[in-house]
Amino acid sequence: MAERQRCGLQSRIRRFESGRALNYDGSVESREVKDTGAILELVAFQEQRYFDAGLVDDPPGPPQLDRYADESTYFGVYEGDEIVGSGRVVRDWFPMRGWPFSDEVVAELAEFPGVICEMSKIAVGGSAPMFDALALIARECLRYGMREPAGCLLLASVDVGTIRIINRILGVPLRVIGDSFGPFGGVDAPGTPILIDIAKCVDVFSLPKARRGAFFLEGFNHLTAEW
Repeated sequence: MAERQRCGLQSRIRRFESGRALNYDGSVESREVKDTGAILELVAFQEQRYFDAGLVDDPPGPPQLDRYADESTYFGVYEGDEIVGSGRVVRDWFPMRGWPFSDEVVAELAEFPGVICEMSKIAVGGSAPMFDALALIARECLRYGMREPAGCLLLASVDVGTIRIINRILGVPLRVIGDSFGPFGGVDAPGTPILIDIAKCVDVFSLPKARRGAFFLEGFNHLTAEW
C-alpha cells in the first residue's frame, strides 16, 4: 500500500514538473469567501485536516474565528459543494511577528512597512486533486498580492515538502529566510519561514518559457507592464 501511494505521488509530481496544464474541467474552483458561516466551514475543514495529518495533537472542537480574522482574507477550493482546500492571507503578518528571525531578517523586513502579509491556514483535502487544489490556493494568495498594495510581500511558515511543491513544482519563486521552528501558531509540528516577492513572481511568470505563467497571471496580464 505504501509503495503504491509513493508511486502515485511521484507520478503526480512528474505530471506537474513536465509543465502540463492543470486539470480544470470546471469541477474544482477557488474563490474568496466572505460569509462568516462559510468561513467557519473553512476553519473546521482546516482544523480537521491538520489533526488528520498529525500537525496538532488534540481533535478539533467547534470552529471559531481567531483574533486575526478581521485582518484576514479567506479563500476556499471547492469541488461542487465540497470543500477540498482552504487558506487565508493576514494583513500586516501579525502571527509571524512572533517568529524568532535573525537580526538581519528583522532589519530587512523592517524596510518594507505596510506591504507584508502572511499566508496561513493552508490545507488540502485527502480526496482532492492535491497539487491542483494547492495551486489554486497559491494563485488566490498571489493574486491578492497583485491587486492589494499591502500584499507586495507574502510570508508563510510551511513544511519542507510544501516548499518543494510551491517552488519547484508550481514554479513560484521564494526565499527561505530562517531556520525551522515550532510549535508555532497552533501547529505542533515545526515549520520553515519563506518569503515570496510578488513583483518577482510577476517577472518570472511573464517569461515566455514560464511553465505556469498563464495560469497565475490569468486576468492580470496588464500588471506585467506596471510592475
